[in-house]
Amino acid sequence: DHRDLHSFPTRRSSDLVAPQGAFTISGSRLLVAGGRSVPAAFDLKTGEELYYKLAESGKTGGAFTFSNDRVFFNHHRLRMTYMYDSQTGNRLKSDAGEYPVIDGNTFYFSGRSISALLLGNDNKTEILWESEFSATNDLIKAGNCLYAADSSGITGIRISDNKPQKIWNIKTEQNIERLAAANGKLIAVSDQGDIMVYGDSPVSTVA
Repeated sequence: DHRDLHSFPTRRSSDLVAPQGAFTISGSRLLVAGGRSVPAAFDLKTGEELYYKLAESGKTGGAFTFSNDRVFFNHHRLRMTYMYDSQTGNRLKSDAGEYPVIDGNTFYFSGRSISALLLGNDNKTEILWESEFSATNDLIKAGNCLYAADSSGITGIRISDNKPQKIWNIKTEQNIERLAAANGKLIAVSDQGDIMVYGDSPVSTVA
């Protein structure tokens, strides 16, 4: 059933879901983020709307949504997120942390200092560790390493025995806004649109 997400009946136009940003899957639910609202949830198989807590959420929400099978994080202000129960859509925690990287039930929060939290069976979190490493612009995970970007450069951090260890730091003349990793390479994009690719060995020419 491929129903148009805009065309559910008996809804005021102000209550309709206005998709903005990437769709997110959390368990059996499709989360559809709005530009200035919390996500709506739809059943993945049937397309049935499960919840859209627009009025209850107040003036919070945004296009950034990230989840595991049980909870999701949604944009609040700047890079801060709120945490919600994916099954009910109820808010579990305000100011949960800045844009996270989610690895199963382990959450790595970006910001002025990276922290790692573990989600328990009761959907409450406990702190695994906190660090002095900065990730004010972006944070990603590839393998057992985190890669953090801020206005000064990029830091590689290895996670060993649930503890962070800095393995290298690259100072950049440009402000790095986005990171991606693929095929053994780390890709960085500056706020000026320049793309830099890092690997384990230098190359003489660019293909």
